[in-house]
Amino acid sequence: MEREQTTIRLPAELKEQLQREADRRGYTVTDLIVFILWDCVHSSTLQE
Repeated sequence: MEREQTTIRLPAELKEQLQREADRRGYTVTDLIVFILWDCVHSSTLQE
């Protein structure tokens, strides 16, 4: 899958929580965010 780079600004507390969760799961923060976004998009598509 081709990837594009996007910059987002996050509140420091949210970034820290994402980092902790990524570490707990053995993922990078980027991978965790991609998984969360895919899940969100997939869930909203199913509800339509």
